[in-house]
Amino acid sequence: MRMKRKAVSVVAGLLAMCTVAMTGCQAKHQPADQIVSALYEMGVKDNPAPITELLGFESEDAARESLMSTGTATMMDQFVEQLGGVEFDEQELQEMEASMKTMMDKLVCTAEITENGVKEKTVVLKVKSFSAADMGQLMADIQNELSANMDQETAMAIASGDMEVTNKVNREVIKNFIARLSELEPKEEETEITVKCEKLRVNVNGKDKVAWMPSDMTKFSTDAEASIFK
Repeated sequence: MRMKRKAVSVVAGLLAMCTVAMTGCQAKHQPADQIVSALYEMGVKDNPAPITELLGFESEDAARESLMSTGTATMMDQFVEQLGGVEFDEQELQEMEASMKTMMDKLVCTAEITENGVKEKTVVLKVKSFSAADMGQLMADIQNELSANMDQETAMAIASGDMEVTNKVNREVIKNFIARLSELEPKEEETEITVKCEKLRVNVNGKDKVAWMPSDMTKFSTDAEASIFK
């Protein structure tokens, strides 16, 4: 079995729950580069603390609920939904979550405002990504190790479509793969994401707040997800 990249990707699409702000608003807004960086932290690294503080959400769950299409769901909540019937106990899930967090915490990003207009700002986010080739090689190594050590009875059961045996094998593949993701290191070269921002209304604790946000949340989410592995 080969895991789809979606199964280890932790980025959910950020909701376009913002509406264009009124023109002429003179209130002070948090810098666009800080907002973009904080959104990346929440969407990719499952760390809502920076955006919670920047925009003044009453809790991290409130930030997720307002800005994430998956609501308050965490990285592991999304991962478990994509396991396709393969079950793990609570301790195993915690161990896999720790491994995924270790990997994601290695992602380093910097943000810079490159165009500083009154109505629109451009932020360039630079990310040191992981190698997609390294991830693919890791999965291939695990599958080869499994095949080399598989007894004939198990191989025949899988070939005959025995789902109980197949799920048991898949379970080991997933566990080993996730455990070893923490061994990966980001590449030195950087991936650049260009983010156009404008003043939008955001629901913060039940009230509208104007902030510099990506003009196209769907594009930002897609680009952020694609930046994890290159």
